[in-house]
Parts: sequence; structure tokens; C-alpha cells
Amino acid sequence: MLTIGNQQFKSRLLLGTGKYPNLDIQKEAVDVSESEILTYAVRRMNIYEPSQPNFLEKLDLNRFQLLPNTAGAKTAEEAVRIAELAKA
Repeated sequence: MLTIGNQQFKSRLLLGTGKYPNLDIQKEAVDVSESEILTYAVRRMNIYEPSQPNFLEKLDLNRFQLLPNTAGAKTAEEAVRIAELAKA
């Protein structure tokens, strides 16, 4: 059991959701991993363009704790801005 704060997880695996060849393989990897914590790169998501693929739409979001990844930020201010976008 992994305990973070007041949350408990059966799996200790935190799975990154980037760099899969397509959304179907990404979803399959998430499913077979049995991870309960997923990270995603906010910078790679275009939430304002409905025609762009969005892996979040393919998942049962009640199963996962989502953690935004601010990698790629060049300053602390940019990392905070990316994290605030993820929260929104």
C-alpha cells in the first residue's frame, strides 16, 4: 500500500502518459499497468482545440489520481503557470 497524505493506493507505480504512438496504445498501457496515479504533460495538451486528441477522454477518471507534469518549464514562474493551467 502506498500512502500519500490521506490517500492510499494499491499500486506504487506512477505512470507517465506521454510519448505513446497513439491513443489506443496509451489507453492499453494505462489499463494493463494497474497504476492508480497518472502523470501528464500539460504543455503537450491543447485543451482549447476540440479536434486535437485528448487521452483524458478515453479514461475512467474516477480510477486515477492525475498529476500534472511541468517538465519543460524554463523558469519557476512558468512551472507555476503550467500547474495553475492544469488545476483549471
